[in-house]
Amino acid sequence: MNRPVSDLQLMISGMEPVLNEGFYVYTSVPQGTDTSMVPCIATVREAEGLTLVVPERQALANGWSILFRCAGAGGNQLQRRCRGLS
Repeated sequence: MNRPVSDLQLMISGMEPVLNEGFYVYTSVPQGTDTSMVPCIATVREAEGLTLVVPERQALANGWSILFRCAGAGGNQLQRRCRGLS
């Protein structure tokens, strides 16, 4: 079993981030929403609902509102920057 890393510099130096293809979005759904068939990158359970990070096409297919849109790999530099939607 590995020991936990508490040295921030050591932890960061060992990271190997990878950009996923396509666009990803933050969306919020009511507690109890079935998300079992959606490939969630991250979930945060909060009192007001469940916040998800999912592929944009999945959010749109489920009719979920997009709170924030981020691009993955591909496209030009401008397209790769994250941007909020109003």
